[in-house]
Amino acid sequence: MEEVKVQPVDFERLAAILPPGRAERFAEAAVRARAAFGDRVVWHVNATAHGGGVAEMLQTQLAYANGSGIVNRWLVLSGDAHFFAITKRVHNMLHGTVGDGGPLGAAERAHYDEVLRANLDQLLGRVSAGDIVLLHDPQTAGLIEGLRGVGARVIWRCHVGRDESNDVTDAAWAFLRPDVAQAEAVVFSRREYAPDWIDSERLAVIPPPSTRWRRRTCRWSRRTWRQSSSTSVWSPARGGKTSSASSGRTGPREWCVPALRESSWGVVSPLRATCRWWCR
Repeated sequence: MEEVKVQPVDFERLAAILPPGRAERFAEAAVRARAAFGDRVVWHVNATAHGGGVAEMLQTQLAYANGSGIVNRWLVLSGDAHFFAITKRVHNMLHGTVGDGGPLGAAERAHYDEVLRANLDQLLGRVSAGDIVLLHDPQTAGLIEGLRGVGARVIWRCHVGRDESNDVTDAAWAFLRPDVAQAEAVVFSRREYAPDWIDSERLAVIPPPSTRWRRRTCRWSRRTWRQSSSTSVWSPARGGKTSSASSGRTGPREWCVPALRESSWGVVSPLRATCRWWCR
C-alpha cells in the first residue's frame, strides 16, 4: 500500500477567485469543520495515484482540505493483475456491460478477499479509532468490515453506475453487497446509481466535480447540472490551472453539518458525507 503525499494549498488561493461572500462562508465552514473533526484523520483509499477521475479529484480536494487545516491522507491499494481484472469487471458491470465476460464466482470472491486482507493489515497500523475512512469504488469495498471493527467511521463512495439496472448490474451488486451493506454511509454521484437495498438514512448524493478540459463523466441533462452550482477553482493536479467544480448540493437529505452548509465545498465534497456524526 502506497501513501500519496498531497501538498496543502492555502485557501487564499481559492478565495481570490470565488464569488463575493463565498470565500467568507468557506472560511467559516473550515473553522467549524476543524472543531468538529478535532485531531481525527480523514483517510482516502483508492486504486491508483495517477490517471482516472478519482485520482485527479483527490489531488485538488485534499490539497484545499489540508490547506484549511483538516488532516487528510491518501492511500493507494496494492494488488496483482488478477485482482484488478476482477475489480475492472465489477466496474464495467456496474455500468451495465459485461466487460471481459469473466465470472464473479467463489474463486473471484476468494481472491478479492485475499488481496484486501493484505491491504487491511497495513491499514490497521495507521488508522486509529474515530478516524474517518473514505473508500472509493469497488476495489476498496472489502476493507469496510475490518476498518469498522477497529472503530473507524467508514464511508464507501461509488463514482460509477447506471440509471436503469439490468441483470449485469444486479450481478455486480450481488458481489459487492456483503461489504457495502456494512458501511456506515455510502455516497453516489446520482441517486439512480444506488441499489434499492441501501436505505436513505445511509445515502448521500454528491455530483462529481467537472472540468472544462477533460470530460470523464457522462453527459448529464441540463436539469441535472442545474442541481449543482459551479465555481472556478485552482487545481494542483493541472499545474495550477483554473477549472470548474460542482458544489454537489443534491441528494435526499443535507449531510453536511452547519459548518459546511452554504459554502463552496465542491473542492472538498467528500467531507459533506463525513461531518454529520460529529455534530449530532
